[in-house]
Amino acid sequence: MRYVLERWRSPSTLDLFTEPPMRLTARTPWLIVALATTASAQSATYPRDIAAVVSEAGRIDGKSAWSLTESPDGRFDAFTSFDDTIHVYDRRSRKTHSLPQSIPHSAELNWSRRGGMISFARVDDGSREAFPWIMPVDPATGLSTGPARQLSMRPTNRFDDVPSFSPDDRFAAFASNSADSGYVLVVSSNGGRERTLYAAPGHTNRAMISADGKWVYFTATKPGPAVPQLMYRVAFAGGTAQALGPAVFFIGSSADSKQIAWYAEGHPRSGAAPTIVIGDAEGKPLGVIRDVTTKGWGTKPGVLLVKKVDYPVGIRVVPTAGGAVAKLAAVGLNETPLAWSPDSKLLLAKGGTEVTPRWLILRSNGDTVRQIDATPLARIAGDYLKPVWSPDARFIAYRARSADGRAIGPRVMLIDVATGRARALAELQGWRISDLRWRSDSKAVMAVHAKADSQAVSEIDLSGAVKRLANGLAAPPRARFFLATDSTILSVALDSISLMTSRGVHIRLIKAVHRRRMSFVENDIGLSRDGQTIAIMSDAPASETKHAIEIIPVNGGAARAINYELAYSTQTPYFAGDAIVFLGNVNGPHANIANPTDLFAVSSSGGAPRNLTSTDSMSDVDEVVVSPDGRLIAYQAELSPKSTHIIDVDVSSAARAKPKAKP
Repeated sequence: MRYVLERWRSPSTLDLFTEPPMRLTARTPWLIVALATTASAQSATYPRDIAAVVSEAGRIDGKSAWSLTESPDGRFDAFTSFDDTIHVYDRRSRKTHSLPQSIPHSAELNWSRRGGMISFARVDDGSREAFPWIMPVDPATGLSTGPARQLSMRPTNRFDDVPSFSPDDRFAAFASNSADSGYVLVVSSNGGRERTLYAAPGHTNRAMISADGKWVYFTATKPGPAVPQLMYRVAFAGGTAQALGPAVFFIGSSADSKQIAWYAEGHPRSGAAPTIVIGDAEGKPLGVIRDVTTKGWGTKPGVLLVKKVDYPVGIRVVPTAGGAVAKLAAVGLNETPLAWSPDSKLLLAKGGTEVTPRWLILRSNGDTVRQIDATPLARIAGDYLKPVWSPDARFIAYRARSADGRAIGPRVMLIDVATGRARALAELQGWRISDLRWRSDSKAVMAVHAKADSQAVSEIDLSGAVKRLANGLAAPPRARFFLATDSTILSVALDSISLMTSRGVHIRLIKAVHRRRMSFVENDIGLSRDGQTIAIMSDAPASETKHAIEIIPVNGGAARAINYELAYSTQTPYFAGDAIVFLGNVNGPHANIANPTDLFAVSSSGGAPRNLTSTDSMSDVDEVVVSPDGRLIAYQAELSPKSTHIIDVDVSSAARAKPKAKP
């Protein structure tokens, strides 16, 4: 979407800390959305920002690293990518090699303190549970010295947990959850019987041994609605766990054990703008850094290990009926289609960088109609919340951060299409906007907005006056609400889909769903443009190739099903005229860079799905936008190659910072 393709340059601090969004799909736990929403929706007062020292330590070409862990001498960085293999980057030679037969099936790794092991979580064959494993390595070469072995038969958390080693590498601690209880366990690194440090009803994760071996830090959530996740520490020798305070995600303890770090807002696996708090060993906040994506500390005291992945992407347009794929504008790191005009002739798109975003209005052939300088979109848990074009085509409304930049998504912005000027329409202080829709007469914008314990619906006229329509709707972890028409909203809960009035009054149950099977139900539902019909995707039991799309009128009437076969996964349906468009993966049981997601269309009357993007030389399809007339589909194509920048961020100044004098 840039006029020219920009080469990578020596970046600013914000450039280095900016991560592209993570697509929320059926492969993404809803827990991440709930955590990010619950914690960040609450107002918080943070200590002052830290003047961090940023330096690039390496660059991994051709791969996107999920997370990084550093060898004790700082020479090697181990990481996993989409190919389910442990890779090791040598900072001296700038080369990367792989560890054979590792197959971690996880995003998290941890290098042992003395360097002879790398721990990871591995999914058992035929099971959804992950278990702690260890791969022996030579710390001098970064090469494996034997086969990987399982450390314990107790399960751990697949995406964010991994065994943490004691200073002498003799023991490892990890979080484990079974039934309705969470545990922190210690086990010999040679295997054997586990010792329990913590056990309580609820959920635990991120168990990390401090570098001096005295403490084990972890997070835990007790049962109950809207209960915050808290950080704890317990003596490695055993004892009572001490609660340190709330945290969305615990990062760990620094190499000198003097500092700990945690996410107060955002999450390392989401696109939410992060706020990371640096505290002392007892959890007292010392300072904050913002817009950093990290999951761990480096081996130097006070240095966080940060990654920044370059995802070159481009905008493509393909006819719903099939045909040639058109390429719009240039390839860059931020190119995203956002919204079609009501007449389907213009496309609002985003380009530039996260620091200096560029809004463009394009014709469907890629010609630029207007460039717009406007406040960036707010991104929450990877979700941009697409802007909405008014029915009379005069305005575009979208969600943005607060005027002071501290709250993630309370503000509604308005772009005048004729002039290209943007202005703030309203700021819903203390709330986070989750859905927007224009009223059919173009005189007001409707918004669903959330706090930690409830949600509401409001109407904002063009003068900025806010009228509250509904209060006290279910909290974000329990339900998502989508504006269907001027007078109705769709309620998507874990066990049901219902129609309600915009004032929050229940109209009818549309469908009851199986709680466990539909835990990601919001990613498997499509709502028609007129708000009258929904499409629900499902898989046939015990089959990776048989699927169905159920078409249901929201106001009642006969439902019908489209049955089809497609290997392997399908998700995210969109209405496109008389067709249903969806994302699918035909190359492997897991959609990833080796097995890319394509765009498919199936007639609403049934038949075999058609692959619309198989001729496009891209790695993955994302950010789909269907034109109002249903004839064109714009999407973001994620291209190869990629590269990952390894960044050292020194925050040791937080320990030396003096608190601000009170006014």
